[in-house]
Amino acid sequence: MRFIVFLVIVASIGIKMALVYLNPVCSMDAAFSCTPSFSFLKTGGIYNCFAQNYPANLFGFVGVPFFSLFWGKYSIFIFFETLKLFFCFQVFKLLANSGLKGWELLVLLFLLFWDRSINYYGEEAFLCGLIVYLFRRFLLHSNLDLKVFFIFTIILFCLHPGSAVAFWSLTTFFIFRGGKIIKILSSRKNIVYILMFLATLVFYLTCSVFGCEIVSYSLGKYGGFSIDYPIRFLKISLPLISYCIYIILKYNDIKNSVWVFLVILIFAFISGFLQTSDFLLYSVVLVVLTVKRSDVIYLRSRVLRIIPVFSLMLTLFVGVLFPLYTATFLPYQSEVVQEIFTYIEDNNKNRKGLIFVQTEFLTPFVQMATCRLIVDGSLVIKPEPGDVLYVCEKRYLEGIMSQLLNMDYSSENIIEPTEGIPSLTTLGRVNVNKYGLWKIEVY
Repeated sequence: MRFIVFLVIVASIGIKMALVYLNPVCSMDAAFSCTPSFSFLKTGGIYNCFAQNYPANLFGFVGVPFFSLFWGKYSIFIFFETLKLFFCFQVFKLLANSGLKGWELLVLLFLLFWDRSINYYGEEAFLCGLIVYLFRRFLLHSNLDLKVFFIFTIILFCLHPGSAVAFWSLTTFFIFRGGKIIKILSSRKNIVYILMFLATLVFYLTCSVFGCEIVSYSLGKYGGFSIDYPIRFLKISLPLISYCIYIILKYNDIKNSVWVFLVILIFAFISGFLQTSDFLLYSVVLVVLTVKRSDVIYLRSRVLRIIPVFSLMLTLFVGVLFPLYTATFLPYQSEVVQEIFTYIEDNNKNRKGLIFVQTEFLTPFVQMATCRLIVDGSLVIKPEPGDVLYVCEKRYLEGIMSQLLNMDYSSENIIEPTEGIPSLTTLGRVNVNKYGLWKIEVY
C-alpha cells in the first residue's frame, strides 16, 4: 500500500511540475506571502521592500532558508509543493492504521494533492500539515503536556493567527469530546500555564511589531461576515468536500457526525468572517481526526459508493485532464507567458528606476533590487519619474492609470492579450487569464 501511495504521489508531482513548467504563473496570495522572505534576503530586515510594509505575521519568513538556496522562476512553486507534500504525508501517517480501507486513503491523498483550494497556495492551506502534526504530537496521547502545547500554539499564532484560531477550535472540540477538560483544570500547574499563555498572548498583541500589525490589520479587514468565501470554497473544493462527507457518514456514529458537521459550520462562519476560503481546509483535518481506529462501518449503502467515484473523476478532470488539455490545445497561453517574462528580463537589466510587476508574474524578478509589486491592480508604492509599470491583464489597466492622474506617463501595448481559457467555475461561459503585456513609463 505504501508503495502504491508513493507511486501515485510521484506521478502527481511529475504532472504538476510539467504544468508549472509550461505556465509558471502563481496565485497572487502565494507570491505576496513569500515577499517578506525575498525582501529579508535582499535587505536583511523585516521591512518588506516589495510593498513598503511590515508583515502582519511570521509566515512570510518561513521560506527564508529555502529561498536562500533556491531562487528563480520556479522557486515559489517548489516551496509550496514541498509544504503540500508534508500535509499529504502527515495525513497518510495519521490514518495509516485507521479504519479506512487502503483505496479510501489513496483517494483522500489524491484529492488533497489536486484540490484547487490548496493549489492556490494560500497561507492557511500550508499550515494544515503543521496542524495535523500537532494533533499527532499532543492530542492522540493520553497525557497532554500543556507547557509544551502552549509553546507550540504561541509559535503557531506568530506564524499565522487564523491558523492558531483553527487549531484552538479543533483542540477545544477534542478536549471536550474526550472528557479531558476537568482533568486539565483540576491541576494548579495547568491553570498557571493557561494564565501564562494568556499573558504572553496579550503582551504579543499589544507590544510587538507583528502583534500591532495583526490588531490593526484585523480591525481594518475583518469588518463583517461575507458568505462569498464559504461558497467559493464549496465551488472549487466540491470533490474533496463530497469525499469528506462520505468518510463522516461511513465511519462516525450519528452523535459524532452531528458534532463534526456542527464544527464544520463554525469553520464556515469563521471563514466568512476572516474573508478567506482557505480556512475551511481545516475541516479536512477535523474529518481525518474523527475517523474511528477500528473496522466499524456505521453506514452501508450502495448509493454512498458513488461519492468516491464522483470525487475522483471530477478531480481528475479539473486538476489533471483540463490543464493538460489547455496546455496541449491552447499553447498560446503558455507561449505568451514566456514572452512576457523574456521581454521584461531583456529590457530591464540595466534600468536605474523601479519596475512594477503584477504579483502573479513576480517569480523571475525577485532578485532584482528595483522590483516592486502591483497587488490586485493597486500600486502599493507610488511610482516616481523614470519608473516603468508592466501590466499583464487588461482589466487592471484603467484602474492603474487612474492612480497616475497627477503624473506624466505613456502607455504601450507590447504583447496582444490572449483569448484566455474557459473558467470551470462558470462552466465555460467566461474566459479567464487573458494575459498580455502593457508597458507604462512614468516621466
